[in-house]
Amino acid sequence: MLTRLVSTLYWLLLFAWLAALVSGGVTAMSAFSTLPKLGVSMPSAAMVIPGADEVSGRFVAGFVAQPAFAFAERLSLFVMPCLVVLLVVQSRVVGWPTPSWPNRLRIALVAIPIVLMTLHLVILAPRMATTLDAYRSAIFDGNAEAAATNKAAFDSDHKKSDTIFRTNVYLLVAAVGLSAWTLTPSRGSRQRGDIHAPRFVTR
Repeated sequence: MLTRLVSTLYWLLLFAWLAALVSGGVTAMSAFSTLPKLGVSMPSAAMVIPGADEVSGRFVAGFVAQPAFAFAERLSLFVMPCLVVLLVVQSRVVGWPTPSWPNRLRIALVAIPIVLMTLHLVILAPRMATTLDAYRSAIFDGNAEAAATNKAAFDSDHKKSDTIFRTNVYLLVAAVGLSAWTLTPSRGSRQRGDIHAPRFVTR
């Protein structure tokens, strides 16, 4: 019973985290590619930012994409400690899956995204939030110099953040595949909580 409960929670959290990261990326790609083409712009931004309509459209797209990334960050704060607890329970309490190189690799593929996302949340995210707010305030105030300075700082951190998000998606996809391999009982194995067909003994 405990094995099934732990495995179920593990899969739900793993897929929820992966879905949140992917949805953030898809939302951003859609917003930044579609809104400028539709001519969506903000007059105050068009007056300050060189490039007028296209760059102004990307400024508006940022407001659309930001909630998706904020949701992914909030979900990560919940999912990551839960996954750590479940991994410990799997290895120390349940004892399933059994120790093996594939299982160690599975744990690493989950642990590395946790470390990377923690670095993002602790270092990059607060700094990006500050520079993004300052950039938008400068746009609304018509301060082109302050807008350019804060945008450059935000773009620098955004490149690092984007690398972390992309890397985490790749690692979690690999973790899903390896989890399916390691968490599926081999034929003939008997783990607590597994369902096996009854055996009929004939004499």
